[in-house]
Amino acid sequence: MLGFKNFMSERLAIDLGTANTRLYVQDEGIVIDEPSVVAVDLGFEPAGRVVAVGFEASSMLGKAPEHIRVIRPVRYGAITDIDAACAMLSRFIHNARSRTRFSRFQAVIAVPAGISQIESHAVIEAAEAAGAGRIHLLEGTLAAALGAELPIAEPVCSMVADIGGGTTEVAVMSLSGIVASRTTRVAGDQMNMAIKNYIRRRFDLLIGDSWAERAKFSVGNACPQSNDNATIEIRGRDVTSGIPKVILIDTHDVWEAISGQVDAIVQTLRSVLEEIPPELSADAIDRGFLLTGGGALLKNLDLLLSTQIGIPAIVPADPLSTVLLGAAGALDCMTDFSSHIIAGCSRAARNIRPALV
Repeated sequence: MLGFKNFMSERLAIDLGTANTRLYVQDEGIVIDEPSVVAVDLGFEPAGRVVAVGFEASSMLGKAPEHIRVIRPVRYGAITDIDAACAMLSRFIHNARSRTRFSRFQAVIAVPAGISQIESHAVIEAAEAAGAGRIHLLEGTLAAALGAELPIAEPVCSMVADIGGGTTEVAVMSLSGIVASRTTRVAGDQMNMAIKNYIRRRFDLLIGDSWAERAKFSVGNACPQSNDNATIEIRGRDVTSGIPKVILIDTHDVWEAISGQVDAIVQTLRSVLEEIPPELSADAIDRGFLLTGGGALLKNLDLLLSTQIGIPAIVPADPLSTVLLGAAGALDCMTDFSSHIIAGCSRAARNIRPALV
């Protein structure tokens, strides 16, 4: 009898994130890396017509007319609009199909740790609607560990902090299992909102998410010094007059805005460390922890977290793709996610390369 791998050889790894959706096609590499955004024309009945996804839809945020609804179907690591998520995944997978010519496929999808049954069902429903024949869900922190080649099958501490768009997930793994984990809804989106609120409060200026994101990564610094004076020009609408306005903000403005969110992430890390056995705590001091996700790109965040919790932070070469690469490494070796094959998945992940094509 032909094995499942031979029966259905076309396989995808999917990282369905709050900020971005990424698809990896076996033997092709990363073929989709676009914002998790959908634009729907409400003028078409009964449910509207999808007019754009990804980058094209993201460019419409805050600019679309009333009959165009721009949706982010994944919020805080969970699908909140199943119809929009199905439409987005279907379009992305269709674009991948045009390259690989597969019809049905097996999918490994990275999901947040502690995902509820309802949320899991929504993810599976969206993938099935997009054409998946068989679906496996893999916790995001475990996928990140696989993507970074951490020795999660060994009796040592492997710790991951994944700071995404909607959630921060922290987990400690050992012997192919999760010893302790926490998920908090404080991450990149909340930092952006904090920047927007700060600028409105201090400068009477309304700005969009894209300007907040730009400020965060252009001049943001988790460990600003007194001589840090990088500035960025921000554009928006004056609250009082209602007309366009341009201001300059600096590194210290951004830090003052997001310091509360960064502190919440520090507390999440500490709460996980407080739960693990002393033996693993000793390992953590020597081995450090993996810092991944878009939040890892905030300047000096690794330094601040290392200082605050006393454990070195390690940022991979491509923190945005670590979760997806781990899910991709699982494609070759897993028909289920039982613990006895985790070691094989870790070895397989080493052969994956983040070649965006």
